[in-house]
Amino acid sequence: MEKDYCNFSDLEPMEKIMYYNSLYMFLSQLNINTPGFAKKYNEMFNSDLTLKAGYEIVICEVDYSIVGVLIAVDADESCEPYILDGYKGLGIEEQLSDMIFNILEVC
Repeated sequence: MEKDYCNFSDLEPMEKIMYYNSLYMFLSQLNINTPGFAKKYNEMFNSDLTLKAGYEIVICEVDYSIVGVLIAVDADESCEPYILDGYKGLGIEEQLSDMIFNILEVC
């Protein structure tokens, strides 16, 4: 199983549109019962789909499907990992964490 990783901020504008929608679908599956999820999600983005200051998202895909996401919130200094159950324990969360910490060190 080949895992591909990317940083949302590094995507081209057209890719951001695609990933914005795919991320929403992925995260809504995992947060279906979380009140205010859609509002929280939309608050992370500017109108041009760039991330607002203080946010960063790294993504893991397998076979062109998102299987893991890590959202870093700079203001809280927190990271929220979201990994599909069938992909937990495969090193995805660790790789996403390494990517986020490398990004935040540079910023």
